[in-house]
Amino acid sequence: MASIRGRGNKTTEATFVAILRAAAITGWRRHLKISLGYSGDGREQARSVRKGRSRTATARPDFVFRAVKLAVFLDGCFWHKCPIHYKAPATNPGFWEEKINANVARDRRVDAALKSAGWRVLHLWEHELRTPPTILRKLRRRLAP
Repeated sequence: MASIRGRGNKTTEATFVAILRAAAITGWRRHLKISLGYSGDGREQARSVRKGRSRTATARPDFVFRAVKLAVFLDGCFWHKCPIHYKAPATNPGFWEEKINANVARDRRVDAALKSAGWRVLHLWEHELRTPPTILRKLRRRLAP
């Protein structure tokens, strides 16, 4: 698992950048930290205080359109439990079930925090990147004021 990259992988982010550039869509930034105000649990607060960090919760979407307050997440079909393509691994199923469900729960918490801070959220599945017209239609609809 240590060799699996969370950012800059070719199957998702590089493909999405190519789609954006081909469609001449501008105004986006990658992995921009969005401050959400404090909204964590007590353990998170204790860790932040111990390490001298601020108590402000943050989100770091894959792509951010600041002008329209749109956060875009590119979700891998395996890691975020795609309803179409997810297949539970046969080996060590308990570990993987817990891991994948934790990812889905974190996604929901981050979405709720972003929405309460006035942001719009768009999740795109890894498999959707194979059809750029679909991606562009969803994105343009969200970019419209």
